[in-house]
Amino acid sequence: MTPKDTLSKGDLRRKYLTLRGALGAQAESLGLAAQTRLTEHPVFAGASCLMVYLPFRGEVPTDEIVRTALTAGKTVTAPVTSKPERRLVPYRFGGRAGELREGAYGILEPDPARCEPFPAKELDLVVVPGVAFDAVGGRLGYGGGYYDRFLALEAFRAARAALAFDVQVSKVPLPRGLRDQLMDYVFTEDRLIDCLGGR
Repeated sequence: MTPKDTLSKGDLRRKYLTLRGALGAQAESLGLAAQTRLTEHPVFAGASCLMVYLPFRGEVPTDEIVRTALTAGKTVTAPVTSKPERRLVPYRFGGRAGELREGAYGILEPDPARCEPFPAKELDLVVVPGVAFDAVGGRLGYGGGYYDRFLALEAFRAARAALAFDVQVSKVPLPRGLRDQLMDYVFTEDRLIDCLGGR
């Protein structure tokens, strides 16, 4: 039987956010390595339409993914957070100046006045942020459930690729609720974790 982490979700969030924050100046180069690992993988090559998160509070950046995808002619979207509906809405953007604004929770997002909504069911790949991940695709988010609902109900046909620093990968399974969605892949600066194979 595989041991599980006995810390509460709140304690785990504090633990992994501290580890991520301690990376300091090396986070930029580590983040670029994680992004490159994803853009060189077949799941990225095979995706025509993808959604990326826009980084917040020390998350792995996604700018290289966006640049590579746009250069390859892919459709790139990012989520606009609707707090009243507690949901994510993908909006297409093209990397041009003035397309982004600060949205809910202080996170950058496409400006609906300048960008068009995109049907979630047409996404091939969703690049997912998180606080921590494990080898079978378990994900610890920030507690709002936005990505879990989005992946379960709207982008259910899309592949799920998590981006993380290696310090965010738990050696034991993370606690998981019934509504918590599993990742297909976790990409870090050091490795690819194929969660589908691990399951």
